[in-house]
This record gives sequence, C-alpha cells and structure tokens, in this order.
Amino acid sequence: MLKKRMICSALLLSLCLAGCGQSSSANNEGLVAYDDVKGNTVAGAAANDYDTKGNTNAMIDEDILTEAFVDDFDYDDNGAVGEVIETPDNQTLKELPAAGQLTAGMWSDNENWGFFSNLINSDRLSYPLFGLDPTKRIAVNVKNKDGNAVPHAAVDLVNEKDEVIWKGVTDHLGRVYLMNKTDDKNVSVKVANDTNKHSVTVSQSANGEKNDKETTSVYSTEMDIVVNSEDKNYKKADIMFIIDSTGSMCDEMTFLQSEFTEITNRIGNEDTRYSVNFYRDEGDDYLTKCSEFSSDVKKVQETLNKESAAGGKGQIAAVAQALDETMNAGDWSDDSVKLAFLIFDAPPYKEAADSLAKSVETAAEKGIRLIPVVGSGSDSDVEQFGRAIAIETGGVYVFLTDDSGIGESHEEPIIGAHEVRPLVDIITDIIKEYRQ
Repeated sequence: MLKKRMICSALLLSLCLAGCGQSSSANNEGLVAYDDVKGNTVAGAAANDYDTKGNTNAMIDEDILTEAFVDDFDYDDNGAVGEVIETPDNQTLKELPAAGQLTAGMWSDNENWGFFSNLINSDRLSYPLFGLDPTKRIAVNVKNKDGNAVPHAAVDLVNEKDEVIWKGVTDHLGRVYLMNKTDDKNVSVKVANDTNKHSVTVSQSANGEKNDKETTSVYSTEMDIVVNSEDKNYKKADIMFIIDSTGSMCDEMTFLQSEFTEITNRIGNEDTRYSVNFYRDEGDDYLTKCSEFSSDVKKVQETLNKESAAGGKGQIAAVAQALDETMNAGDWSDDSVKLAFLIFDAPPYKEAADSLAKSVETAAEKGIRLIPVVGSGSDSDVEQFGRAIAIETGGVYVFLTDDSGIGESHEEPIIGAHEVRPLVDIITDIIKEYRQ
C-alpha cells in the first residue's frame, strides 16, 4: 500500500498522453487506439494491442511522454477526453486518460450459492466478519398469479412473535435475499400488501469436506411466493458512487474520472440522478465528503474531477462512516432503482462492526444494491467484506484485474469462471440490468 502511494506522482505525470496540441506528431503515433467493436478509445495503447474483449497490454508508455497542452481536445457531452484539470492544491495539472482502460471481472455469490457454500465449508471464506454474516441467507422469489416477477416489493422476515428480523426489497427479477440474523428456525416471510404469512423451512447446505459435523450453518433455503400483485417497474434510477480517496487509490481515482464520463454518456440523465461521495481516514483533510443526488451530469462530473487521492495511514479507511452517511441520506427516491458502487481497496475498521452491519441492513431495507468495486492492493478481508455486502443487499461483486496493466497487482478473488471486460462496460451493464 505504501509503495502504491509513492508512485502516484509518477502516475499522474504518465497520464499526460493523448489529446494534446502535439498529438499529430510522428513521435506520438500509437498513443490512441480505437476499438470498432465496443467503440472505446484507449490512450496509451497501440491499435494492435487492443482486442475485441476490450483488453490491452500497452496502457502507459513512459518512453513517449510528451508535454501536455490544453487545445485540440475531443469533447464529448460531459467534458474532454484528455481534459487537463486542476487538482485541489492548485499547483498540479493532470490530464484525464481515455475511458475503457481499467479491466474488471464480476461475480454473484447469490447466483452461485453452491460455490459460495463450498468455500465456507472448506474454511476458504469465514464469517462473521465486520459484523456481517451472509451465510444465513433465505432466497425468496416473489411472483404474481400470472407467473411474472414482482419487483420493488417490500418483504420482511419475521419470527413467531411477528418481530422483524430483516427487511428487503425485491429486485427487477422479483428476487430478495433475507438474512436470518437470529438463526431462529421458526421464521416466516411477509410480503407487503399480502395478508398471508409464508412459513420458511430452513435447510442447510451439506458439508462434504468436514467430517466433524454433517451440516454447516450455511443456509440453502430458497422459496417461491405467489401474491396478488401487478408488476411495478420503476423508470427512475439513483446511481451513487462511494469512493475511497486515500493515497492508495491514486491510479484508480484518475481513471475513474474518465470512466464516469463514459458511463453517464451511455446511461444519460433521463429519469436518472447521480451522486459522488468520498472518504479518507482519521487525521486526513476530511473523513467524508458527501453530496446530494443530481441529474445535472456536468455538475456531478465537476465534483468528481476536483477530487484527488491523498492521505490514509495504512490498510484501513473510514468505510463505516461513509456507508452510514450515504445509506441514511434522505434524498434517495422512494420510486427508483437504487445502486451504490463502493470503490475501495482497504477494509473497514473492525471496531466499526455494529455501524457497518446497521448501514448494510438499512441499504437492504431501502432496496439499495451495494456493488463493491475492489481495487489493487486489496487483501482477503476486503474480498470477504465486499462479497458480504453484495450478498446481503442483492448486489454483485466487481473486482479490477491485472489485464489492464494499470496500478499494482490485483488479488484474484476465490471465484469460478468469469469474463474479464472493461470496467466501464461492466458498470454500464449492471445499471441497465437492474433497471429492466
């Protein structure tokens, strides 16, 4: 992590690659590659280094650095690719790289529950951790009498006394994941506007690797509930980004400023609001810096572009404080698809377990899908934390990979077969998927 901070100044210099006044000179040939398949322009990559999957091995060539000028940029709807922006210290200029360079993978434990259960059974993953325990998960599919999924339905897990154990909201496919935090076997499910209580038959995954017990605590319970309700699709969407802005996120921060431009160009702002939020650590210039939702993409982009990565004392950052503020923010729309991308590389304080658990519970109750995006320099605690918040809120786990050649090495998560794609494509597809 310390090494990652030390190379930040060098990285900012190396980003001055494309879109400058001398970009047409012979010395700069190959700085920009265009992928006809996905329509992405990649700064610092020769055209023959960019394949049809959006991967490149020639991202930043330190031998062809050139002085940056501010004219002759190619502008899109929100700003300039290669735009030179002034950092908060008013001294250093940095040039935004083209979008589409960061590579990532995606994984859903909820959709691969047997795989996840085997990892728990074999002690390759272990919970509870940071106040979170996604192993006691009850998967519920809510449908109407026509067999169609019922999205955005409030669903409660209750005990015999009708005391609520967990609250959730169905996603676009009518699915919701309820956490039995009490491990009480006499529980029921209640769907809003439905007078029936649906008893849960708790089942647990078989343990084929440990001989000391027949079953583990990992639930394998899944149930279908039919209710008298119509489909309820929301047109609105609230898209939030919560970003670790400590020094170790230097490389990710700069590229994300361009990724956000591309994402909003693809998604647009019709019935869509965005919010960017930042957090650092105790003793830094700030602990959290949060902003309200806005459909003014240019304004949100400006807020993001003004931020830089700095500070941080080690492996731990103020994740808990940021989640507490953002999940409890009062401007989430009631009638919207709600997605919160947590972009980070360091785990939270273990002492903040209660706060973390409460924030994730709040997200689940509001129907906010937490989607971790794990950067370089992360460890197993980061992976397990990210996977837990995705499971408990019905999100997915996203992780940056080494395929881009950007930043430090990225730890491979313990998952099954997956496709490596540009991060901007993955985030865009996630937003579109949940909005269906």
